Amino acid sequence: MEQVFLKYPLQIQYFADDGAQPNTGDGNNNNGASPSAQGANSSVSIDYDKIADVLDKRGSQAQYAALKGYLKEQGVSAIEMDKAIKEFKDKKEADKQSKEKEQADMLAENKRLKLQIQNIEIDKKISEFAEGVSAEKLPFLAKLIDRSKLLNDKGEIVEDSVKAAIEEVVKAFPDFKAQVGATVQGFTKIGADGSNSKASLDDVLAKNFGVKK
Repeated sequence: MEQVFLKYPLQIQYFADDGAQPNTGDGNNNNGASPSAQGANSSVSIDYDKIADVLDKRGSQAQYAALKGYLKEQGVSAIEMDKAIKEFKDKKEADKQSKEKEQADMLAENKRLKLQIQNIEIDKKISEFAEGVSAEKLPFLAKLIDRSKLLNDKGEIVEDSVKAAIEEVVKAFPDFKAQVGATVQGFTKIGADGSNSKASLDDVLAKNFGVKK
């Protein structure tokens, strides 16, 4: 077999190392970072939505590694990384508090509207069952009734409870009911009988509701 002699010998080690040059200690070992990547630290833009997406897709043990990897990809320095993590945590906590406040306000508003509608329905029932009570005194009668006793466990109005509550108030203050043409000992009473019961009721109304006599 004829031997072939090359004029320029091949550097086998050069190709074996994929063309990598030996480390001469002159600062060339920069882990493959390009000058553009090294100079990007001064204008790094952190995408917090991207960070949230990275963290949400991993468990708690992998979150730190995932966040660190993402920030390294952006060319973030150690100081900037700490700052970015703190800003992310602060933003996440602020968003959480904002959502909690929004939810609490919504629940409070729903509760207020529900109570308002419930009181309207109770007033309708009181007006329906308060037979003989004059229209001008009906609002005062409604205010003297304990409304918490008119509802069942499901928050529904119990009509029997409404009737009982009206009867209880009227029994304590009989003058809530008009007594026109009442018969006393075989005679028909017309007008007032001279008693002070009406005055007593007026005093109670004035005291509790600020009604001027």
